[in-house]
Amino acid sequence: MKRLLFLLVTFTALLPVHAEKPAWVCAIEWSEEKPEWVFVYEDVKLQADGCYRIFIKWEFTDDPEKSMAKQTWLISPDFDMVKVVKSVGYGKDGKVAYSDDEPYGDWSYVLPETFAEGVVNTTKEILLTR
Repeated sequence: MKRLLFLLVTFTALLPVHAEKPAWVCAIEWSEEKPEWVFVYEDVKLQADGCYRIFIKWEFTDDPEKSMAKQTWLISPDFDMVKVVKSVGYGKDGKVAYSDDEPYGDWSYVLPETFAEGVVNTTKEILLTR
């Protein structure tokens, strides 16, 4: 009996653990007024300073120069402010079209009915599902 229990515990420990890979969550869907999609990556990071580091993906359908951009944002602990710390745009061919560090300067307040509000609300939803 001891040997059977030992084997069971040993083999259970050897079973591979399959964690779900984080996915992109749609924050803003395409519309006539806003002809792009905005996604937030589920893997939200809480930094030591209390800010949340998130990854954003933009998809453009009507821009002849670029088809996608990825950004790194910081969200303040109280969710009132955001800061874009990195932005990389990709052309239709998949090559990097531009790359900027802190392209919009310092922190800015989240305004109602903006892309930033959609991103912050989606980030809150992601955090609530953890």
